[in-house]
Amino acid sequence: MIKEVISTDQYGIDPRTTVAAQFRANNAHVTPGQNIATFHLTRRRGMDDEGKVVDCYSANDYPDLIITAPSLGVSFKQDVGIYGRQVTLNTSHSEYQLFEHNEDFAALRKAEKWPRNYVIDWVFTERPACGARFHNWKVVAGGCETLLLKCEENQSLRKWDPDNGGEWPFTEREDLQIKVYSMFDPQTATTAIRAAAAAYKKTLK
Repeated sequence: MIKEVISTDQYGIDPRTTVAAQFRANNAHVTPGQNIATFHLTRRRGMDDEGKVVDCYSANDYPDLIITAPSLGVSFKQDVGIYGRQVTLNTSHSEYQLFEHNEDFAALRKAEKWPRNYVIDWVFTERPACGARFHNWKVVAGGCETLLLKCEENQSLRKWDPDNGGEWPFTEREDLQIKVYSMFDPQTATTAIRAAAAAYKKTLK
């Protein structure tokens, strides 16, 4: 997974941020306290015997897809069973909501179009993807970053290639990493998102 931060003055300008900015402009009920994530999917390429990437699906049949979803804006609690301590889960976050509950992405997963026909090549999340939460050396909540890493590992398996990976279906390709772009510092994100969204709306008038 490759991480990159986009400058805040590019909100709604950088092409990787425009869908999130437009989503905010069209959905006034989504607050600055919520996060918006965008998954960009492109058609899967195959790999020949020499290790060269080759086209195997038509762009007309498998055009690029963009799926966007907000976080719920609330946190869920789970009792980890150690002294009754409550630990905040990350399943309310936008990446989880998109992966688990978005109808479009769920349909792709159910039909195995992802990752057999499509791969996630980049993700834009307004706030950085969160890490895992640990308690007593055990993972309590995987975290959005862990979720994206699992997506990357899954789609990198050669068993999803048109030749089913040949003799090495469970080897991982190195060319299917997910680029994860973020923009706002978590500590000041709510205020910064409010300002950036307001500035973007002015450009639409």
